[in-house]
Amino acid sequence: MKVRAGPIKTNVPIRRRPRNLDFQAVEDLMRAGGWKVTSRGWPRYFCWKEGKVSLVVPGKLNSKQAFQFWWFERHGIECYSWTKRTGFVRFDAAKWKLAQRAAQEPAGAERGTAGARTP
Repeated sequence: MKVRAGPIKTNVPIRRRPRNLDFQAVEDLMRAGGWKVTSRGWPRYFCWKEGKVSLVVPGKLNSKQAFQFWWFERHGIECYSWTKRTGFVRFDAAKWKLAQRAAQEPAGAERGTAGARTP
């Protein structure tokens, strides 16, 4: 039995909607604002419009994602997190870097006095 197949359509984009409702909401908001949106893993959304690029991650960032956002922000790419409660919040690279430095210093110690004994 021979099966005849028609021509393969390569110019038809396959666009699947995310199953997660929060992801759907972010995608819809970005598209409504005139952004072109793609999702290929992390960051969840890579968006561009008129030569401007933005990265969007729904939900809270973990430490690895925050470091990656810090790197992108240093190179001029705007990064946002999104939740239903707060909406779009731009990642603050300077604030994150200060928090990382504070976490690395010993608790209660000032610079230059770490390990010093008091009588």
